[in-house]
Amino acid sequence: MAPEEQNPKLLSPLTLAFVGDGVYELLVRKRIVEAGSMPPKKLNAHKVEMVRASAQAAVYDGLEPLLTEDERDMLKRGRNAHTGSVPKNAQMA
Repeated sequence: MAPEEQNPKLLSPLTLAFVGDGVYELLVRKRIVEAGSMPPKKLNAHKVEMVRASAQAAVYDGLEPLLTEDERDMLKRGRNAHTGSVPKNAQMA
């Protein structure tokens, strides 16, 4: 089956989180670059600030009321995936 034909509901939560993180980081990078040219070190610092776990949690809290029930369920499946480690500079909550 081609990847575009896969049912997201059948993917593991860790796979959903992996894909979601990649999509989110790409959107963040696009927004940063659109804001203007800057040195790579500064680009990366802005990116890290926006994609870290606490920033993603804040974005989720703002988006959650706007999501459909299916979107909310999918996001929660990815969000609740546990890899056995805590991201650097994040708390277990």
